[in-house]
Parts: sequence; C-alpha cells; structure tokens
Amino acid sequence: MNMDLKLYLCTSKLKLYIMLLRRFYIIEEKKIIPFEIKCFVISHSHRLNKEAFSSLMKGTAHFIVSDVRENSFLLTDINKSVKCREVEHFIYMAHVDISTFIMALNIATLGYFTWNWFSFSVPRYKLTVPNEKKRSTIFPLQMISRKEDFPENIEDITEKDVLNTCKIYGALAKEEKNSKIREEYIKGILHLSLTFFDIDFCREAFYNFYRCFENIVTIKVLKVRKLNKETKDFENAIKKIGLGDKFVEFFNKSLYIIRSNQVMHAQKKQVNIKIDDVVAIKMYIDLLLHKVYEPIIRKALKNFRAQRE
Repeated sequence: MNMDLKLYLCTSKLKLYIMLLRRFYIIEEKKIIPFEIKCFVISHSHRLNKEAFSSLMKGTAHFIVSDVRENSFLLTDINKSVKCREVEHFIYMAHVDISTFIMALNIATLGYFTWNWFSFSVPRYKLTVPNEKKRSTIFPLQMISRKEDFPENIEDITEKDVLNTCKIYGALAKEEKNSKIREEYIKGILHLSLTFFDIDFCREAFYNFYRCFENIVTIKVLKVRKLNKETKDFENAIKKIGLGDKFVEFFNKSLYIIRSNQVMHAQKKQVNIKIDDVVAIKMYIDLLLHKVYEPIIRKALKNFRAQRE
C-alpha cells in the first residue's frame, strides 16, 4: 500500500471519527435538562376534585397537577425546552408559565385562585410580655383565606373548567405582548388576599384590576391607541362583548365612581373598598378576556385539527 493511499485512508477515518464525535456531541447537547419547579395553588372560590384535573395528572402535559385537595393542589412545571440550559433561565420561564396558568385558571372559572403562601410573613414583630421569659414572634403581613367572601358561590370545579383553562393558557402564552396585562392581573390576585393588621390591600387590588381592564378595553376590544371619552368607550366595549345594559349601568354607577373617588383620586372622603367591588372589576376583566381569546382559541384548534388530518 503506497503512502498516498495510507494517507487517504487515515484522513477518511479521521474525518469519520470527527463526524461521529460531532454527532454524538450534538445529541448530548440537545438533551433536555429535567429541571422542575413546584408550588401549591389555593382556591378561594371553588371546591376542587381529582376528576376535574385528571387530564393534568397523567404526567404527559406541560404541567402536572398532584395532591389535589378540596381547596388546593400541587402544580409542577417541568422543563420541556432544549434551549433552557441554565437554572436561572428555567426559574424565570417557570414563573411566567405558572403565573400565566394561574391567570388562565382565574379567567376560565371566574373564580379566585392564587399561590398558597402558607405562613409567609414579612415584616415581623418580636413581642415581650412582662413576667414571661419566652418571647413570641408576630407575623402581621400575611395571606388570608377569602373563602368566607364566597359563601353562597362556592362551586365544584369541573373538567370543562380545567379544559378551558388549558385553552386560555395556550392563547395567553402565545401572546408576547400580554406581559403587562399579566403583571397587573397577578398584582391584583396577590393584593386581594394580603393583610397587615388593620390594613387591607383591596384598594391596590382594585387599582391593578382596573388598569388591566382599561388596557384590555383600549388595545384588545376597541383596538385604539387611547380612549377619547372613557365612560362612552367603556360602555361600547362592555356591549361589544355581549353584556347588556345592566352591566353598563353597574359599571358607571359603581365601579367607575370607585375608580374616580377612591382609587385614582383622593379628594373626596376615603372609605374602605369592599371585596365585592374588587371581585366585580375582576369579573369584567375575565369576561372581556373570554371574548378576546375565544377567536384565537378557535383558530388554534382549527389549525391543530387540520395538521392531524
């Protein structure tokens, strides 16, 4: 065998070896890192059951639901992206996923779901009682249950509610411009059950939900840059989504007045905002978003069915 042939064979083997190494490296590089993150979600408005969440308990979906109890469940988000290589990246992605899912669950059920904060509390007070050696720690800032605020409206969650949640989640997740809507909505969800001794955050929750409502009306429903005549524009938006005159009247005589006198301005006598008022403005948002995302969901399902055929 001459030198040229030996060199050719040696070079060919080397090229083959390099090619195999690259292919192996790429395969290894594309493996999904199995990050996962968990959190408990609590319901203030619905009775939960395993049957309703059965489709999310199989381990095949983006989210896994487990440990379903009457008022809470464990939500696990598992990394499904080959591009997610850093844990910090995954934490951020998981937070967006989970907050979007909780938002979708609220919209789909017209209820109130949020993170279960357990004994979360900041700041803290150290209490000393005379003639007692032991000091106690008081945690005044904490999340409280709002279930008592839905005494006549507690409903059993259904499979349809969870299915609609998944559909709305899909529509929300595909929208890159929904971050500000999600941000204000989630702030409202968190403020709604936050207390600090005699101080509640219903005013802040109303403010967050109202900003969200105004943004949706302007950009999503009326599709304009800004509102010219607020009350008239709100009336048109409410009617456009199929709600009648009673909803318009309630908004004008109650919610808009609260917004003007108690939230955006403080010139008139300030009174406590009721939980019912916060829930009401949240309901308007949920109904608006139902209307906004309904055609997006229908189009996505149509495309999905077409691809399967």
